[in-house]
Amino acid sequence: MYFDYDLSSHSFFDRVDLCVERVGDEDVTATLFRDGDTVTSTLLTPPARRGLLRLTCDLGADRVKVSGARVALAYSWNSRRVIDDGVTTFAPQSPSGRARAHITPPTGWLNDPNGLCFFRGVYHVFYQFTPYSPHWDVMHWGHAVSSDLIHWRNLPIFLVPQADLMEDSPLTGGAFSGSALPLDTYGRPCDGHDAERLLIALTRHRESANEPESVIETQTILETSDGVLPGAETTVLVGGDDVGRDWRDPKLVVDDDGVHMVLATTIDRACARARTALDPGDGEFTLSATSSDSQPEPPSVERLPAIVSYLHATGEPWTSGWSNEGALVADVGLAVSTTLECPDVVTVDGRRYALAGIMHYRRAGGAFQPVRWYDLDSNPTVTGWFDEGDSFYASQTLVESDRILAWGWLADWRGRRDVLDHLNKGVLSLPREVVVTKRGLGMIPAREIRALISSAPPATSECSSTYALDMCASIIDNVTISFSESASVPVLRIRQGNVMLTRPDGSHCHAELTHVHSLTAIYDRGVVEVFVNHGEATFSCLGNDLRDTSSLRLEGLSDEVSYRIVDLASFFERQ
Repeated sequence: MYFDYDLSSHSFFDRVDLCVERVGDEDVTATLFRDGDTVTSTLLTPPARRGLLRLTCDLGADRVKVSGARVALAYSWNSRRVIDDGVTTFAPQSPSGRARAHITPPTGWLNDPNGLCFFRGVYHVFYQFTPYSPHWDVMHWGHAVSSDLIHWRNLPIFLVPQADLMEDSPLTGGAFSGSALPLDTYGRPCDGHDAERLLIALTRHRESANEPESVIETQTILETSDGVLPGAETTVLVGGDDVGRDWRDPKLVVDDDGVHMVLATTIDRACARARTALDPGDGEFTLSATSSDSQPEPPSVERLPAIVSYLHATGEPWTSGWSNEGALVADVGLAVSTTLECPDVVTVDGRRYALAGIMHYRRAGGAFQPVRWYDLDSNPTVTGWFDEGDSFYASQTLVESDRILAWGWLADWRGRRDVLDHLNKGVLSLPREVVVTKRGLGMIPAREIRALISSAPPATSECSSTYALDMCASIIDNVTISFSESASVPVLRIRQGNVMLTRPDGSHCHAELTHVHSLTAIYDRGVVEVFVNHGEATFSCLGNDLRDTSSLRLEGLSDEVSYRIVDLASFFERQ
């Protein structure tokens, strides 16, 4: 297989990155040319089957050629201006019909948001990523940045899997989820505006396919001085008998005691020394988001899903000094799930909350692997659901001086977007702000998104397929909202305070509220995000909609309901 691309239209670049997959037994050769002369060349040699090849061309190049491989992803970039300009992707060609307002991968697969931070004037969102297939595969870290939380620029791949995972072998895993912490000149946690570098913590995961007992997970850290390329990675925690087989997704949390590394795992029931959540939930253990004949597994009598914490000793180098603080919370009510994932701890309005996704758990309304919050200042621990829809998972927060931002992975558990010819699969939620409501922890759109909706000119119900709907009244009732003509897009219904997002198969996610007085919905080519009563309930759901235009339908509105539709397509065009 041969790849030949003319780079003469690309300006001001000095780097070319190629994600290649070998198609034969020979070496893969990647070469940059200028005026017919070789600038630089590199090889991917067996046993490696896949790899990220980075080529440097300080004086530029006008052509790139690759032999012996399929090029899954290729882009050029300027090492001195990449934060401002992003990368220029030239393979594959940008597909049509993808979400405009949401972070999506340039190709391949996206899942958990990672490393959320504000660093040197821009927001950084890393994410779980593989460029080789629109399905889960060995994990890299993709990367996007924004100055305004609206326009996002793709940056070079930040982390790659372990080398032996890129060979022809049964091993899988890679650079699993993690977080980022801004550091000052002296290596101390600081505000992102004043940071000199970032501390990154992540899980390195390795297992043999279809052999769960083979899982090996270690917690590693690294630093990056520019937010673009990682420094040396060091293992700082290795699992022992005090944690379960699954032990991952470190979130770095700062409080008066110092820096904590919060991890999700399972613990021995007899060792649950900390807060225990007793709410039995409303669902069952299952390996499927859609199967109706899966059987609940009996509650475990030995292990509990839990969030554990490790405290870093002040003054010690980040590569050492982590001591086990034990469990922050153990979930008796959901002991039927295998483990938690993507844990987090935040303080909102003076109260501490833990957050985590529930693996292999399906709620009665059909939401699969939802995110659960735990009020750590209540006794017994009060719990609830962070999002009432069926697509919000693996959330992570970013603490700022006056707000807490959150992103989640909008997971296509039900395969509604499998048919989309995007060459990519995966969407992150819009940035949200965490709030406390009378129902517990909730979310609203980030103020930048709210300001955009408020300032955008009004539109009719016949508008682009990226729009927002704002609605308010003393009581909103007996209303049906159809976001699109597409049969795969869920429909929202409000009946006597019961808010229901009904799926194409007739099942629905719902929240029981006293009454509904405000609603903001954002629709983006099949992606639905709904915020009710300023965060009292939030719904995230996915559908299939490739069209550039939509026809919003509102039924049952009374004269007392004030509403506004705004077309957002032009505001979210990618830079």
